[in-house]
Amino acid sequence: MIVRNPDQRVAVLVDVQNIYYSARNLFSTKVNFKALLKHVTHGRLLVRAIAYVINAEAAGEKVNFFEAVNEAGFEVKEKELTVFLGGAKKGDWDLGIAMDAIRLGHKVDSVVLISGDGDFCPLVNYLQQSLGCLVEVVAFKHTTNHTLITMADDFTDIEAHKTELLFRSRPEGKKHPTPAGAKKAATTRRTLPMAPATQQGPATPVTPAPRPTPPTPPAPFTPPHSGPTPPPIPPKPYIV
Repeated sequence: MIVRNPDQRVAVLVDVQNIYYSARNLFSTKVNFKALLKHVTHGRLLVRAIAYVINAEAAGEKVNFFEAVNEAGFEVKEKELTVFLGGAKKGDWDLGIAMDAIRLGHKVDSVVLISGDGDFCPLVNYLQQSLGCLVEVVAFKHTTNHTLITMADDFTDIEAHKTELLFRSRPEGKKHPTPAGAKKAATTRRTLPMAPATQQGPATPVTPAPRPTPPTPPAPFTPPHSGPTPPPIPPKPYIV
């Protein structure tokens, strides 16, 4: 354990590829870079914070990621992924991180290296022995080189602070069904056979209700006659 005080000058160097894939493979989530920077500085004087990125993502994802890292307080350095003639690919910032760490080692009291890559062991030794810097390693313990942990003046395990430093991943079994899956489930429900109903006791015959009788039409209206009945009119004589 090292002593930290507000007057210490620190530089934070992040090997993004190493941290990104460790978070994805171990916890299926991403690192909260804003919370990570706040956690590793511990209120000390931040001289430089650099995130080293390999350009291997789609254009939209790359822009969104760069914006998020910049808003978190990091300067982003990017490098294109190298593709060799035989199809092999290579992309790392090991040499670039080492050179920046040596340059900054003359200006800071502590270098915070956020990576679990064992290739940085010679760099850690040089910063400590030749420049007199403290070296703090921050990474996932399960994917960090054991020698690197031993050589560092202080090691912070991100797994021990995953609630604070990692975004919350979606729990298993809580995913919403896709439209195709929902349609298939609905079809399955419609085609399920229905169990036969259990009859209790003898069936009671049902008497159909009688049809209603149509109403009788009213008789034609005859006006009433008042006074005596007139005598019959005699027939007229036939004249030849």
